[in-house]
Amino acid sequence: MKRFVFFIGVLIVIQTGCNDTNSNVVTNNNSVATTAKSPAASSPDTSTPLPQAWSYQKTDATAVVEKFIAAAERGDVAGMEKEYSQAYVKQKGAELNPLAKRYSDLIRGFDPKDKPGIFDMAYKTRGDKVHVAFNYGITKNGAPAGKMTGCTAFDLVKEGSEWKIDGSSSCD
Repeated sequence: MKRFVFFIGVLIVIQTGCNDTNSNVVTNNNSVATTAKSPAASSPDTSTPLPQAWSYQKTDATAVVEKFIAAAERGDVAGMEKEYSQAYVKQKGAELNPLAKRYSDLIRGFDPKDKPGIFDMAYKTRGDKVHVAFNYGITKNGAPAGKMTGCTAFDLVKEGSEWKIDGSSSCD
């Protein structure tokens, strides 16, 4: 299985093996479906199932990621940047805008008639951060069914009472 990991602007392809024959998938209507994957399937599955220790419930942190992706779908780079933490904006400086634009271009590269979206979104807490991972692409009946980005992950921190994206992360 090929897994695509997106680190805000950089797409890295990683060849991995997976012995798991089932994966939990959060469909676009946020219901969880279990789908069986055949190890001998003729076309590779490019989605990345998340470990069972992850929570698939919606939270304020996952809502921030959804707003970020919605802005990316519209090509609204300024809207995407509103979801970043002040510390991340300070750390990345002038390179942040082009990174957000490249990510938006990647998301906008999907044909809207295929109705791409977020699926397999989950989170877990890591100290004072929330780690949110998801796949983005085309699904059918809650299962991957075409072009997708592979797993994307962000770390989020609290700024005042709001969650903010504090950088990209790995999908582990």
